[in-house]
Amino acid sequence: MALLGDKPTVWQEFSPLAVQVGAINLGQGFPNWPTPRFVKDAMIRAVEQEFNQYTNSEGHPALRQQLALKYGPSLVGRPLDWQTEVAVGVGSSESLFACMQALVDPGDEVLMLSPAFDIYA
Repeated sequence: MALLGDKPTVWQEFSPLAVQVGAINLGQGFPNWPTPRFVKDAMIRAVEQEFNQYTNSEGHPALRQQLALKYGPSLVGRPLDWQTEVAVGVGSSESLFACMQALVDPGDEVLMLSPAFDIYA
């Protein structure tokens, strides 16, 4: 059994619980329905057009531009520079890790609300 410290991981608790109550478990990326045809077709087109490389590490430029346009006025009350002020991560864990690595120094205190996803600690 994989443990985080002396406790089971969140997956060891929630996955069996989801099965027990008949819930759809989206937590681990195992949906129980087929991939929609339009998604498969888009993937096939992308591979056939050789659009199969990693994007920029800070996110696809067109996505960052749109995020800056949408969220600049509502979140910060001014336009955002999509090239220097917007980054896209592959998920909350990676994004939170990058923020902590950039902003938290040894000896700093970080408040964590509980309950929280077990890897955050």
